[in-house]
Amino acid sequence: MLEEGRVAVGLCDRGTVDGLAYWAGDDADYWMQVGSSLEMELARYTAVIHLRTPAAHQGYNHSNPLRVESVDEARALDERILAAWSAHPHVHVVDSASDFVAKARQALEIIRDQLPSCCHAHALHLQEPP
Repeated sequence: MLEEGRVAVGLCDRGTVDGLAYWAGDDADYWMQVGSSLEMELARYTAVIHLRTPAAHQGYNHSNPLRVESVDEARALDERILAAWSAHPHVHVVDSASDFVAKARQALEIIRDQLPSCCHAHALHLQEPP
């Protein structure tokens, strides 16, 4: 496991604040149970990129066995996750799209913009799936 603060760039599929969207109680109880605070957790992230959940007509993948919620439930969770991160000063939202490669490219552009300027000249290499 990498030690926090010892990597140049760390990307996470989920963040520690996401748990608020799934918590049935109030926020204060959540933070007491996990032994932290919203402020402490937000401070761990330089930027947050929120990829919006697609609507049914945009290709929400119902065949994925890991997706146990309906499209409406997934969209409601998406709203709660975005609300949980709303106090972070650098939240970037990537809207849902039928073309996932375009959505991924937008996320990569946001990531590149967060890097030092010396890294901006490197081209993005995102290949279309076969």
